[in-house]
Amino acid sequence: MKRFDYYSKDFTGSRTRGRVTSIWEDQTGMLWIGTSRGLYYFSDDDSDLPELKEVSANLKKYTINDIFEDNTGSVWIGTDQGVYRYDRGQYRFKHLVHIPIIQTV
Repeated sequence: MKRFDYYSKDFTGSRTRGRVTSIWEDQTGMLWIGTSRGLYYFSDDDSDLPELKEVSANLKKYTINDIFEDNTGSVWIGTDQGVYRYDRGQYRFKHLVHIPIIQTV
């Protein structure tokens, strides 16, 4: 496993880009790692050493601010460009668009 350096906020010897901003372990045991340049996860696929993988090429241009899993198992990703929800069934992220409420007087 790669070594996380607390002071530099980076995994030494890894493929991650940017500073680590958030870490979350979901209910399946997958470790999600948000950085200032994308989202990664540790895959423990019966190999001797878990591999750090990039989750989505679309998210690598964003800063990941927060990672959260709700009680239904959905993983939510807060970025500097909005919120994404991971669809486990389709293995993809959905960008949630904010539509302001129009108030009438």
